[in-house]
Amino acid sequence: MKKVATVTLASLFCLAGLVSAQGQDSLNLRHIQMADNKRLHFVRVSLQLYDVRILSPLVTFNTDGSARRVSGNPERAVRGVYLQEYMTRFGAHAVGSGGYIDSYSPPSSLGLVKSGGVMLGSEHNSWLTEAIFCSDQGKATIALAKSSSVSSEFRDCVQAGPLLLQNGKVPSELPSHKSSGYLKLAASVQEQMFICIDSKQQLLLGITDKIDIPTLTATLTKPEVGCSNAIRLTGQDTAGLRTKDNLYGNDDYLFPNAIGVIRRTD
Repeated sequence: MKKVATVTLASLFCLAGLVSAQGQDSLNLRHIQMADNKRLHFVRVSLQLYDVRILSPLVTFNTDGSARRVSGNPERAVRGVYLQEYMTRFGAHAVGSGGYIDSYSPPSSLGLVKSGGVMLGSEHNSWLTEAIFCSDQGKATIALAKSSSVSSEFRDCVQAGPLLLQNGKVPSELPSHKSSGYLKLAASVQEQMFICIDSKQQLLLGITDKIDIPTLTATLTKPEVGCSNAIRLTGQDTAGLRTKDNLYGNDDYLFPNAIGVIRRTD
């Protein structure tokens, strides 16, 4: 079994750059400059104050953090909503698109999705979805999906990929990184949605302007960023990060799931 990186976070997200201070109890929206006037945008939160949850219109959360499926005819259930709607439904302070969606109508999640202990999507075996991000109260992890049972240990998980960083380095030895599909994706210039665990055991949830994957990984490994383990969540026109006052990327899809930052009430 591959070694996974698990963190218990006192605070979430730390970077140097242009800062929009939001106050102690609010999210901090930050930016870092890259080449050609491209920027990386992200939010920083404290998991002592917030939970990072996998959201879906098919579930609602109980007071203990577990989830239950919404009542009613499942065939008529809403399968996807916009990021703005996720913020309203779940009282989230920030929401990002997380995980891939297929081309069916309505679109559904491509890969494992778990929200509050409820399984909403099954594992998808592909170089594109080789990794998994999981979270629980006060902790999070990034691992290779196929070689890990980590999804059984956390209440929220989403399968995505590729794995961008492993222990501070690009995992170029992975078979997926030698595939023609990966090489084509890596060279594609587009918005990149990602989440990472840094060297100080913090998380970054962010999105970039249109860049390629090598530029993204080079930025994530800069000393002022310090990511150790990172996963690509999605990209291009399905990549979006929304806060109370800002939208970076896109919010034009009915997303079947999303990653939300929710204020803890206990």
